[in-house]
Amino acid sequence: MPSTNLPWSAWMLALALVAFGIWLHLSDLNVRWFTWIHSTSVVPDFFWANATLLGFGWAVLIVITAFDREHGRWAAASMIAVVLGGVLIAIAKRMAYHPRPAAVLEASSFSVIGEPIFQSGSMPSGHAAGAAALVALLILALLERGQLTKLRATVLVLLGMCVAWSRVAVGAHWPADVVVGVVLGLLASLGAYRVVNFGTRSQQSLSATQLKHRMWWLCSLELGLASVCFGTDTGQPLAIEFQGFLGGLALLSCLWRLRRVLGRSGA
Repeated sequence: MPSTNLPWSAWMLALALVAFGIWLHLSDLNVRWFTWIHSTSVVPDFFWANATLLGFGWAVLIVITAFDREHGRWAAASMIAVVLGGVLIAIAKRMAYHPRPAAVLEASSFSVIGEPIFQSGSMPSGHAAGAAALVALLILALLERGQLTKLRATVLVLLGMCVAWSRVAVGAHWPADVVVGVVLGLLASLGAYRVVNFGTRSQQSLSATQLKHRMWWLCSLELGLASVCFGTDTGQPLAIEFQGFLGGLALLSCLWRLRRVLGRSGA
């Protein structure tokens, strides 16, 4: 089991990123960087619209729960990370309120992908926190299983960077929002990992009845996640197919678990 006791260098890096994000937030470079990004973008809108979906809390839960072929520990960790990250983001938004780009910039100065967001604070980005939590939990899971390779780690980090940066690309957040959001997401995921592993028993000690209850709980969770996914208006019409894919992933994973539960019941 990988250790979550971060070395001082990691804490210093986290503090440095937060400090950089706050400095960027207070400087005019934040706005100039944002407008430069939108004046030089060459990536299709379709890519950013789909990438940004993976920052939603329910999307993080769908992916991690479907990845969890064990007995719900990673699903539980993702739920705690989403809740903890949400609390940190809410506190930070109240402490450092800043309007969204669409609320202060001329519409002609940048491009909006999907529906523009005018309400709620911009600093920090909850989607960026979700992207960081998603990647961190997947890396921890692969590391624990001994399946983490440099290639997989690189792909996951690049995925997380694309999801986080998509919030700037779609015109919903400033660059500083993303930097701070990523740090909060990483801290939330590490905190969640420590919680689910504190005093837990090994999976081998669970009885057949307990395992069955876990599987039913995971089935119920995935049905709920699929319902939320299909019923959510993300404001990104270009990503409607990917949204359907995520909902279908939750349903297929649920059916796989049901087959295992019913198979054991009939054995």
